[in-house]
Amino acid sequence: MPMIRPGFLSSADRLELEACVRRQREDHGIARRANAILLLDDGKSCQQISDFLYLDDDTIRGWHKTYLQDGWDALAFDGWKGGQSHMTQAQQVALCAWLEARFCRSTVGSNPAVLSTAGRGRVNIHGAVNLETFDAPFVEPTTVDGVSAVQLLTKIEARNPDKRIIHVIWDNAAYHKGPDVRAFLARTACRIHLIQLPPYCPHLNPIERLWAVLHQYVTHNRYYPSQKQFANAILAFMRKTIPQEWTKFRDKVSDKFRVITHENFRVLK
Repeated sequence: MPMIRPGFLSSADRLELEACVRRQREDHGIARRANAILLLDDGKSCQQISDFLYLDDDTIRGWHKTYLQDGWDALAFDGWKGGQSHMTQAQQVALCAWLEARFCRSTVGSNPAVLSTAGRGRVNIHGAVNLETFDAPFVEPTTVDGVSAVQLLTKIEARNPDKRIIHVIWDNAAYHKGPDVRAFLARTACRIHLIQLPPYCPHLNPIERLWAVLHQYVTHNRYYPSQKQFANAILAFMRKTIPQEWTKFRDKVSDKFRVITHENFRVLK
């Protein structure tokens, strides 16, 4: 088995991985991979690291190989794709009834204010918003990932044919920096220029405000008898309500942010 030579990390990469390990809100799996790479760089063996992290030493070697070949972005991207439930509608109803009877006894006999449907059907929307025109391109992927990110960027380019450079501001989701997006940006004719937001700053992202408005108009305290009706309501908001009625909520979706200072709060000592 070839030896892994310590000191293979650049100073910049090491700082990034150390920050990843320290961040309390970082995904546990990603932080553990960063920790393993740092320990390898410190000269620890795969066996020592696997004993410490309760993993197989081949897993550690695989992480090291992925890092050397494709960099930290590839290693930080899980690529796990979920799917719809394989249970029938009757099985879902029976399971919900069993769970309610076993774990929610205090609510038995009560009348809920808002009805809910059984099952966990999802509607995935990968979208963007132009604050000048309120154009809101979006795609409807089965799974939000690097492929859907490229589909969204492609749609943004197509809807802005007269722009030489299109600045797209988005967050630091792993799939936003993965191999699919990097390949898209490497095209000679690519007009997209990406700007990454600081980590964990959803309040700086106007699309988060648009999602809040969507929930206010479509999902909050509303009951849909079927998943199809639920999906149709969301898609109708994106396709019709936004272009036709955006003046009603444009003040809620803006780039104006509230400045918070310590003078507004009582500091406990």
